[in-house]
Amino acid sequence: MTTPPSKDSPEPNGQDAPPASVAEQAAAALDVSEDVLEVLEEVVQRLTTLEGAVAGTHRGGSTPENRTDFRFESYPAAETDKEQAAQVSRARAAWERLDAWVTWLTATYRLTNVIPPCWPDHTALREELIGLRVAWTGAWSPRASNEAIVIWHDKLWSARARLLDGNWGRPRCDGRHDDSGLDLVESHRAWVADQRRDHALIAARDRALHTVRTNWHTGDDPS
Repeated sequence: MTTPPSKDSPEPNGQDAPPASVAEQAAAALDVSEDVLEVLEEVVQRLTTLEGAVAGTHRGGSTPENRTDFRFESYPAAETDKEQAAQVSRARAAWERLDAWVTWLTATYRLTNVIPPCWPDHTALREELIGLRVAWTGAWSPRASNEAIVIWHDKLWSARARLLDGNWGRPRCDGRHDDSGLDLVESHRAWVADQRRDHALIAARDRALHTVRTNWHTGDDPS
């Protein structure tokens, strides 16, 4: 029985095997690199999953809001069609987030007698709600202090008191607010269904988009 030669055994003709070519060495290195990349991709996926789980531990899975998204007049001047499209998309997304959150806020804290459906048309209301939204996402951030949520509720209570003052926030648009403080499920359904809400939201969003587009056309940088 013939024993197969070991790796270190010379070639049958008595000569050592020729060294691997550069191409062969490169191919071997690529094989190793591919293995490493597969491991790294798996690690990245696990980290992404872990981050998502951590983010989901705070209420609603919210992430800190970028406050500058709502300063439409301060968007940098777009120099290309692509940049303009990105800014328009950014403004639309900001309004969508704010609208969904205000709807949730109004239902959760029974604020239909404080926040009218046409809130986007009223500057003080809009600014208060943007501030509350930014603070809320920050309060639920994993990096926030343990007291942040309690502090936010204090701020909400203060804002509610201000908004009940017709000279500050709550506009007397239709005279139907009875100041009873009662807020039934039907009240919120009517609030959501009120067409003034959609009209005001569309108008406010379009004004923001106009600001972004005007900034792009003129090239003026408001900052």
